[in-house]
Amino acid sequence: MEARIARLESDVAHLRTDVADIKVDLRSLREKMDARMDRLEGKVDTLKDSFAAAKESIAGEFAAMKESSSAEFAAVKGSFAAEFAAMKGSFAAEVAAVKGSFATEFAAMRGSFAAEVATTKVWALSLYFALAGVMLGVMARGFGWI
Repeated sequence: MEARIARLESDVAHLRTDVADIKVDLRSLREKMDARMDRLEGKVDTLKDSFAAAKESIAGEFAAMKESSSAEFAAVKGSFAAEFAAMKGSFAAEVAAVKGSFATEFAAMRGSFAAEVATTKVWALSLYFALAGVMLGVMARGFGWI
């Protein structure tokens, strides 16, 4: 039985040395991982800072573009307002001129139309009397009055 215990003790000793080697390997692996994580965190922090700087730069550029475009839009709006006001004034003047022209022409047409109607009435009345005379003449001839 002593031989078995001696063998178990030697196996345990080998296990202890193997475990000690594994511990050493794990410590070196942990140190390597810590170093790599530190480098990675440094790179991530650098990227984070550069993204923050880029974000601020872009925000500044957008703000500047917004201010310049707002000023340009205001200038264009003022220009259009002035042009529309001028067009409105000239359009109102042209409409008034056309309205006055139409009023004079309609007044002249109304007078000439009234004269034409009077002439047409005289013509229609004389045509009516001529028709009545012809009809009476035909009747007189038909009845032997003439």
